[in-house]
Amino acid sequence: MEPKIIAIIGAPGVGKSFLVEKLSKKLNAISIQEEERGIPDRIIENFKKDIRHMETILWFRNKCIDNMKRAIELKNKGNIVVMDTYLLSNELHITTMTSGFEQEILLKQARADRENMPKPDIIIFLDASEETIKKFTFKRGRDFDTNEKFIKRNLSIKKAHDDYLKEAKDSMIYVNRDKLDFENEEDLQKIVREINKKIN
Repeated sequence: MEPKIIAIIGAPGVGKSFLVEKLSKKLNAISIQEEERGIPDRIIENFKKDIRHMETILWFRNKCIDNMKRAIELKNKGNIVVMDTYLLSNELHITTMTSGFEQEILLKQARADRENMPKPDIIIFLDASEETIKKFTFKRGRDFDTNEKFIKRNLSIKKAHDDYLKEAKDSMIYVNRDKLDFENEEDLQKIVREINKKIN
């Protein structure tokens, strides 16, 4: 496969990081993950206390831009890159975490980012049922996202992703993971085949 940037988007708890890990090994690619240990304590506090949403969105927006710049550098050096999320997913958080004038400002910035920032070569939309998202959220065990309030917000972010999917399904690879096990070679190979179809 020629150098490509593959980004995986989807609601929190759907299993993006796990798929990035498995897919990058399968494709001999470099992975760019959104890891918890890289998130500042202040942003973790924002999640735990459900405060300063605009600040949180801006931090992740800047992180997404940094990750995309790194992905482009790696691609230019001849690498395949698999990314855990990108700017589009951050944009979909805006309507569920903010309102009023804050939301207006952030959406305007997000539209400008979408117009001016480079896009991945391939986007995989990872989807799952609410039951699966709850299961994986509790399984990863992060203390700031296993309370009911946070899970409810995650599910509202899932709805924002679902609404976007209706508009842009043809431009992405859609994967519903409810009946897929990414530890299973054949299930992983199904996704690789879809990537190859998109390239060819």
